Amino acid sequence: MGPRWPSTALGQAIQPAYGAEAQRYQSSRSSSNTPCPIAQRPASFVASVVMQVAEEINTRHTNSKRLPGHECPASLRATTELVPLVSEASLVLLVVPSGHTASTVKQCIAHLPSDAILVCCAKGISTDTMQTMDEVLLQAVPPAQHSQLAYLSGPSFAAEVAEGKPTGLTIAARVESVAHQVQAWMSAANLRCYRTTDVVGLELGGALKNVIAIGCGMCDGKGYGANGRAMIITRGLYEMTRLAVAKGANPLTLAGLGGMGDLVLTCTGDASRNR
Repeated sequence: MGPRWPSTALGQAIQPAYGAEAQRYQSSRSSSNTPCPIAQRPASFVASVVMQVAEEINTRHTNSKRLPGHECPASLRATTELVPLVSEASLVLLVVPSGHTASTVKQCIAHLPSDAILVCCAKGISTDTMQTMDEVLLQAVPPAQHSQLAYLSGPSFAAEVAEGKPTGLTIAARVESVAHQVQAWMSAANLRCYRTTDVVGLELGGALKNVIAIGCGMCDGKGYGANGRAMIITRGLYEMTRLAVAKGANPLTLAGLGGMGDLVLTCTGDASRNR
């Protein structure tokens, strides 16, 4: 049985909604003729696509599937071999869909150096266990390496980051020195990274804002205007904060990039998948 969620309005809605929506999604996929997502296709097809993407990055320095129109740095190298990649790494960014976070970590954790920092970039709540990505990783990673876990979140459309447009993100880790190290490694001229030790607040801010963004999309679809959208964003942030605080978060985290910032971008940006 998964974690119990606090008795806020949003908290009460999330517990049954996540599981129910996941079941309806799977049911609708299986009963329709819509092509399956890549994760549901044969393993040989998936491997072929992954190898093609890696070859394109290494030879043409582009990723036309995910970042069309942008060039990758010539120094960037892509590989399809996970174990050799992580075995000598100092910093590993875990950028996989939230549903595959645990399985991916279990494949590589035994080969990861004990002092390497693992940064989870996935946002979400498991539909099976109702756990955040932090809670998932704390189960998948040996206790001796829990201090090396960090989390990255904030308002960041990938295309705009690739274009060099100014972006701000937040890095959370329970150990201050770990957050500081990741901040130093990832900060750049157009990428400002802030840090916090409030892992719970950052994790819930990145996950819960998607629920509010769907509401904003409904509001826009019904033609309720900017007034309605502003109301949903504002009251949604209030509910997000109440729930996060009930789970042990600092309310100020929800007022930062990982809360309000991510919420505003997801609720108003035309590139948002949830809106």
